[in-house]
Amino acid sequence: SSGINAEYGETLKDGDCEKSTEGVRFISGDWSDISPLLRPSYDLILSAETIYSPASQQKIYRLLLDHLEPGGVAYFAAKRHYFGVGGGVLDFCELVRGEGRLRCEVVWSSGKEGLARDILRITVV
Repeated sequence: SSGINAEYGETLKDGDCEKSTEGVRFISGDWSDISPLLRPSYDLILSAETIYSPASQQKIYRLLLDHLEPGGVAYFAAKRHYFGVGGGVLDFCELVRGEGRLRCEVVWSSGKEGLARDILRITVV
């Protein structure tokens, strides 16, 4: 199911700081159901804790190929390895680099062994 599909265009106030959320969309659901809800391309895609399953990684990769515009960037925050389900940062980067259509690099790492977390930057080649 498509889950949540919310568009935000109001101005949020955080103390004395105002943040515009014009054009921001928050979507949840199965990755294979999300593509029809999206615009043709995005210059920024943010995701956290989504690449834990090898089956999901294939769907996310397809979504990036279809919707990340040239010059755009996607950031993924994730564990280096998800115990028990088999996914993680290294597997996802290998998948993304496989066809040579996208670039994947680790831009931040917690440095902790075992429970290490990384942030990936993905761009169109």
